[in-house]
Amino acid sequence: GIGLLQPSPAEKSIETRFVAGTGTIISILLITLLFGDWIIAGRAARNLLQDRLQSVAQVGSQSVPFFFEAGQSLASQIANDPQLLQTADADLPTLLGRQMQSIPYFNQMALYDLQTAAVVASYPPEAGFQITAQEELGIALTLQGIPNQMYAIPPIDDNSSARIAFLASVPNTTRVLIGRTALDSNPYMRSLITNLKSLQEVNGT
Repeated sequence: GIGLLQPSPAEKSIETRFVAGTGTIISILLITLLFGDWIIAGRAARNLLQDRLQSVAQVGSQSVPFFFEAGQSLASQIANDPQLLQTADADLPTLLGRQMQSIPYFNQMALYDLQTAAVVASYPPEAGFQITAQEELGIALTLQGIPNQMYAIPPIDDNSSARIAFLASVPNTTRVLIGRTALDSNPYMRSLITNLKSLQEVNGT
């Protein structure tokens, strides 16, 4: 026959019902607290990232225009130096080296002759100087009367940063001065690069 129905443990004891109910409440509270901490942590990370982005934007708005202006001005200044006309071609690498060391902006410089379509001198001489496609475009525009230009050119290798090339015509000659700078080593861009790298700490890349 059908046996007698037995009360459940929860029905047997007020204490059992209390413990079961309390355990459920504690579990809900723990889940709520964990979820709340996760939300707070996420909000804090977003606020930190937002602050970093605002800082990068502010530094960038100040440093980038100054970086371009300084590069164009310096390239034009060197191109207009009378010593370029007074120095023998064999001694031009030394002159370019002195110009680079006097103001630490460019890390490569060259003089390109439009008539011979060749690099006359470069510094540092051991690095070699291959004209990029972007610089070839600039050289062609120089022939059309555009004396000052700048271009983004590829990095030296996959592990190097992007570079900017500044072109300036040498007055009363068929020559063009080319000055190159790497973004990660240029003193005018150092603060911006530092801020961009700091974004990695908050998964900003």
